[in-house]
Amino acid sequence: HTYATQGYFTLVLTVTGTNGCIDTAHYTVFNGGNPSVGLGNPGNTQGCLPSTFTFPVTGTGNNPPGTTYTVIISDGTPNVTYNSAPPSITHTFNISSCGYISLGGFQNSFYVRIVASNPCGTSAATVEPIYISSPPQAGLSGPPVGCLNQQINFTNNSIAGCSIASNGVSNSTTKINWLISPAAGWSVTSGTLGQNPPNNNSNTWGSNTLGLTFSQLGNYTITLIGGNNCANDTVQTTICITPQPVPAFSLNNPVGCVPLNVNANNNSNTLNNCVAATYNWTVSYTPAYCGNTSSWSFTNGTSASSINPKF
Repeated sequence: HTYATQGYFTLVLTVTGTNGCIDTAHYTVFNGGNPSVGLGNPGNTQGCLPSTFTFPVTGTGNNPPGTTYTVIISDGTPNVTYNSAPPSITHTFNISSCGYISLGGFQNSFYVRIVASNPCGTSAATVEPIYISSPPQAGLSGPPVGCLNQQINFTNNSIAGCSIASNGVSNSTTKINWLISPAAGWSVTSGTLGQNPPNNNSNTWGSNTLGLTFSQLGNYTITLIGGNNCANDTVQTTICITPQPVPAFSLNNPVGCVPLNVNANNNSNTLNNCVAATYNWTVSYTPAYCGNTSSWSFTNGTSASSINPKF
């Protein structure tokens, strides 16, 4: 049989026995040739997360029906197979190419590949290198409460990103900049703030650990900006500055006859602070007048840890 067109055909063979029994077999016949395929490079295949590129699919016009097209992308996404040639491949890269190696041996690179296949053979086309950088994830640690006129340290805990140059060399350095608000009431006593926004001059970057001393009470906002050539990320924390605790109290009834009820009025400077203070009340006995044994107790449900105990 002469096939006038290309593609898959079914050959049916029917056999009839002398006893009248019939059996049929089906065979698939392919008429075609080795497929061709091309993949266009959109240019500027270097970006930051997330990056989307569209790659034109070319050279498939003469391929016979029955040719399949498998798209392979080296960022770990599953392969996709088409029964007919797609006009283009659009893909969004959601992970960095740092640490990957493309088919051509390019460091820190992804590749996109399309494979055309049929029974007569296979052809493929690849676009590489594709460099995908990632910004850092800013992070910092520091106490929520601090004391007046004492150095308090804040530490950069950012997760480094990966910046890939046009030659495939990667850099995981994070550029640091610190901001403090309000602008008054504090001073840098260890480390440096850096310039805002961070640039490529390492002499202008802030230190990984920043020591601040606060001279005024109140709430302050600490901001860390971490960046690379891809992008910047920002994180904030707050700290409340309180004075050194100074205990003070008065008694409503310091002299009297037994049984004597005494109420303590707590006048310490910690009652309106941003953090709750703890208290420990004690009573000492001096046998200066009569008797040799102390006899006292907390009353009205108060205790040694009460703000205003009763005795």
